[in-house]
Amino acid sequence: MGRYGTRADMIVHEEQPFNAESGLAALAETLTATDAFYVRAH
Repeated sequence: MGRYGTRADMIVHEEQPFNAESGLAALAETLTATDAFYVRAH
């Protein structure tokens, strides 16, 4: 597990407010893993 309790391959763009995305390797499979799935927090 990486920083912020996320995947180790997560690309962090901003720390405050938190803004990150999964690396391309995590999205290369036919099915997206639960821990790489997009979640919006409002």
